[in-house]
Amino acid sequence: MQSIVSFSGGKDSTAMLLQLIESDSPIDEILFCDTGVEFPAMYDHISDVQKFIHRDITIIHPDHDFYWYFSWYKRKSKTCKHADVTGLGFPGFMFRWCTSYLKIGPINKYCRQYKSFQTYIGYSADEEFRAQRPSINKRKNLLFPLIELNITGKTALKLCYEAGFNWNGLYDHFNRLSCWLCPLQTLVDLKQLYIHFPDYWEQLKGLEKLSLRLVGRSMRTDFSLHQLEVRFNREIYSDNSQISFDFFSPGSGEERKHKMIR
Repeated sequence: MQSIVSFSGGKDSTAMLLQLIESDSPIDEILFCDTGVEFPAMYDHISDVQKFIHRDITIIHPDHDFYWYFSWYKRKSKTCKHADVTGLGFPGFMFRWCTSYLKIGPINKYCRQYKSFQTYIGYSADEEFRAQRPSINKRKNLLFPLIELNITGKTALKLCYEAGFNWNGLYDHFNRLSCWLCPLQTLVDLKQLYIHFPDYWEQLKGLEKLSLRLVGRSMRTDFSLHQLEVRFNREIYSDNSQISFDFFSPGSGEERKHKMIR
């Protein structure tokens, strides 16, 4: 049986890999699936990890990148069964096509070359609920070392820092590292993207316009990026001047005071 590490490059999967090597657990291959929309620092991190562990990390790629599925994937029209329309637009909580097409699908496709295999998954101890989901729990070839070792996300990051990994400071800004354009990231992380990565933010606004045209869907269901800009600018000003602003949540009709994002 082949033993495969599913390596996303974040703190949890990195800490898991370090623990597996330290305990001399069987590892036949380490897989990183490149979505094409990772932070540049992530690719530097992968290179640093390879040097540290003296092992190669196999980088696999989906059939097409994020932008192709976003803009050119052919889907059937809802109004005409014989017509094709292009583009999936932004993924959402109910349709996480990015996870299926850019990560799970390519990894499963790659692993079909093996008659039998087990996969190490980097869920931390405070994410045990993810391992209990029916779609995950029914797969008996998945192993969760961090859960077994009771290593939380906070401890995982500490272990990575102690080993000398810092992702060029990304974890100073973000709670989690995912694709920089992930629509499922928190408002806290989106605010950090707006502040520290303005070029990416401008690209996001262009993608949101395209997604609205293709599928009528914004990046998020609660706020447009324009509304978030207004909100972030007010919060930044408030943080700097110690003034609180009244803010109205779109569609809620409720007045709220925002000193900080929760």
